[in-house]
Amino acid sequence: MTKLLWVVVGWTLFSWSTRLRNIVGDDSLTGGPRGFALLVAAVFLIGAIALPLVARFRPARLSTYASVAGGVTAAWWAMRLVTNLLGDGSVGFKVVHTVLAVTSIGLGLLVMRRMADATKSVRMPARPGDTTTI
Repeated sequence: MTKLLWVVVGWTLFSWSTRLRNIVGDDSLTGGPRGFALLVAAVFLIGAIALPLVARFRPARLSTYASVAGGVTAAWWAMRLVTNLLGDGSVGFKVVHTVLAVTSIGLGLLVMRRMADATKSVRMPARPGDTTTI
């Protein structure tokens, strides 16, 4: 697994385990909103844990999995960037979450680009038995 993917795994585990800790410690967050927040955190944490497992046990699927994970990460944080900036949070909250969002979006897009480049560089035969490349 490349250094970039390890960085993504580490960043995701750091940011979403911190979010999970904040959810559990927030007594004002209850019911459906709490359940949704826990679900989102769990999805991202499980995705980060799965990345090295996919690299190890399903390497042929790594490019697809990492690209989807990068796209979901970039999309989620782009949406959260807008809602956080337009929300009524404090300036400190907005600054911290803007840094989280920009970092996560950047990593997500970088993973997608690297995986696309890696897929393009694979030499594929034009037809069975042909050794020319597309």
